[in-house]
Amino acid sequence: MVYQGLVTLGAFLLVDILSPETISAISVMGSILIIGLGINLLKIKKLNIVNLLPAMFIPILYEPIQSLIGTLKNYF
Repeated sequence: MVYQGLVTLGAFLLVDILSPETISAISVMGSILIIGLGINLLKIKKLNIVNLLPAMFIPILYEPIQSLIGTLKNYF
């Protein structure tokens, strides 16, 4: 329950900082992980979902890097 509360609190804090595109990308990654869990539950194939959890943070890092690259392109 503590973990769930921390995730909810983090979501409330990040909703004003992150753009809608980033939130959408995080949602897509979460959906892919849920599909992977379903594949595990149905025993279709064994997937290590825990190894895919860092992918949830890639969209958060991608947006600032993309804007930085766009800014650097304007200078060169």
